Amino acid sequence: MAKYPHVNSLNKYARDVVSGRICVCQYVIQACQRHLDDLKREKQSSFPYRFDKDKAESICQFAEMMPHVKGQWSGTMLILESWQKFTFGVPFGWVRKSDGMRRFREIYSEIPRKSGKSIIGAIIGNYMFSADGEPGSEVYAAATSEA
Repeated sequence: MAKYPHVNSLNKYARDVVSGRICVCQYVIQACQRHLDDLKREKQSSFPYRFDKDKAESICQFAEMMPHVKGQWSGTMLILESWQKFTFGVPFGWVRKSDGMRRFREIYSEIPRKSGKSIIGAIIGNYMFSADGEPGSEVYAAATSEA
């Protein structure tokens, strides 16, 4: 079994998007191309970032320990799709070479209705609160309207 199955999957997703095998918008294509380009550039000493496979793999493994809590899959564990692995792995995997701090501080993602926005937010919040290794971490969530 591969040591980094989630990282391998997210890299394959990026390659498939860039090659046109997966139909997505221009912004996703650009994000995937940047990731692939930066994987090549990280070997240069002048490039300030590196892709930490352990960190990218960690959040994906954490996510797959979360259970579905309602609906037909209630009680079963999540299984991430490739796009979700990319969504989690890239922002948490890219770090600065100098101090290991994350490269990306914000994530912008447009996800259609009924595609798991709430669970994605919950995974990121829970991971940052409990498994990210930051002492005294705080996580806040807000909505634009009250349901």
